[in-house]
Amino acid sequence: MSTFSNSMSPPQRRAHATSRASNVGLACSLCRSRKVRCDGKLPACQRCVKDGQDCEYATERARRPLKDQIQNLRQRVADLESQLDASRRSSISVDPQGVREEPDESRPIIMATGSMSLNAEGNLVHAGSSSTFFWFMKKRAMENLPQAHPPTLSYLFPPHLPVTLSPSMHDRLINLAFQSQLEFGRIVDQTLFRADLEENHNSRTPSYSRFLHLIILGHGCRYIDDLQPSLSIDGTYENRGDIFISAAKALVAAEMEAPCLSSIPAFALLAIYVGNMRQDHLAFTYQGIAVVMAEEFLLDQRVSDHVVTMSDSDRRLERYRQMTYWVLSVVSSWHFCVFGRVHHWPGPVQHIEIPFKGSSLQVDPISLVDLAFKYHCRLSKIAGRIVSQIYNRADDRRQYLVKLDQELVTWCAALPQQLKPDGFASNPVPHVVAHWAFICVHTIILHRPFFISLGDHASSDLSMDRCVTAASDILWLMRLSAVYGEARNCSAFY
Repeated sequence: MSTFSNSMSPPQRRAHATSRASNVGLACSLCRSRKVRCDGKLPACQRCVKDGQDCEYATERARRPLKDQIQNLRQRVADLESQLDASRRSSISVDPQGVREEPDESRPIIMATGSMSLNAEGNLVHAGSSSTFFWFMKKRAMENLPQAHPPTLSYLFPPHLPVTLSPSMHDRLINLAFQSQLEFGRIVDQTLFRADLEENHNSRTPSYSRFLHLIILGHGCRYIDDLQPSLSIDGTYENRGDIFISAAKALVAAEMEAPCLSSIPAFALLAIYVGNMRQDHLAFTYQGIAVVMAEEFLLDQRVSDHVVTMSDSDRRLERYRQMTYWVLSVVSSWHFCVFGRVHHWPGPVQHIEIPFKGSSLQVDPISLVDLAFKYHCRLSKIAGRIVSQIYNRADDRRQYLVKLDQELVTWCAALPQQLKPDGFASNPVPHVVAHWAFICVHTIILHRPFFISLGDHASSDLSMDRCVTAASDILWLMRLSAVYGEARNCSAFY
């Protein structure tokens, strides 16, 4: 019934194979799969005599394509080609590598890979083939942009930073800055700062700025334990963060020209940094700038726009507390000038028991902070402006300021004779209370020559009598410094 024939027939048998091609349709499906040609005669038993299997023959021969079907297909191909030509000449982009413009960050990724959508101008834009991945689109779209990094990670690269930081190194510096220093006084909220970092630059709150970001990284470099040649971290503790602080100082003029909420803690932290490097006058200048900005923003009604879930009275209270923390944080610069490093907050304290004038007092730490704010904020505002004016004058005025510092050291050297630590050793008073008290007295004493020179220009709230009264009211708190070791590193100072 069936005979095998070689599928790889030699060229001379090609005509013979073609002549018998009409018989291929009569072969069963099994014979056709094995390329076995049939002789055209149907077996009576319906079984293949060679394989012994049932044969299933096609009921009809395969038809050849008709001429009208071929013509129809050709017409459809021509129509598709004309549509493609028209689309290339139109304003619709069909770049298979993705659109050349910056994709809208608000659109989901699935809409940005292979769909027709409207751009900001209302024009129809094709976002690329459905097989084109989103990161291909980003790469193609940002070829002509100066910053070729994802927006959420652009803060790791120049020109935002002076050097390129890996995400792990950046996170490490931020952690070191907050854990070792910035948690003191709650100068900057770490949660809000990190949330702003992850946002697009157009969505960040006024509590973030590049100026503040650079200063925080500079503080973090101080506490890194291994040398980093790429960051020039090979010097002493004081100047390890200079690579970021230098970039921040270049932005001081622009920050003062257009200040925002982040400018207040930023100048406070900058004052702390330079104060630790014993640049006392520069630290005091930055401190005065921060205080002036804090009071200006405290009186600015626009600050309430950022607090939308509180009543009017609560908003004012919240602004007062926020500005109080920021203003008090700038005083830490003087702590750096004297002690060399700021202390951590000891944790939440309900009240403090302190013997005072023969009796025991229950002192609320918050009330102590309010007391410090009451006197220090007003004094620093005027003194900061005066110091800034002195800096802009001749060198003889700067020599005058140095002379005031020398007189201050001489005056403070006599304080240990007036402070007796008896009766204080058994009271568990956090050392941070003594720190704030010392800073308040130190500030009042330091500003004394300035207020004397002001004379009648000083307001009644800033009179010398009131300053001296404030100093005497909190001077007794300085006795705690000798008990808790605050004074052992600065015994020559007071």
